[in-house]
Amino acid sequence: MADLLLAQSAADRIKSVAYELVVAGDSYRNRNCQQPTLTT
Repeated sequence: MADLLLAQSAADRIKSVAYELVVAGDSYRNRNCQQPTLTT
């Protein structure tokens, strides 16, 4: 029971000071990856 309470209070403290970062646009990982080609 005490572990659950400590976990919840730790999560509340992290959430209260956290920033939400939204990054829009294409991924750099996809830029270097070649798209698979379909051969028929």
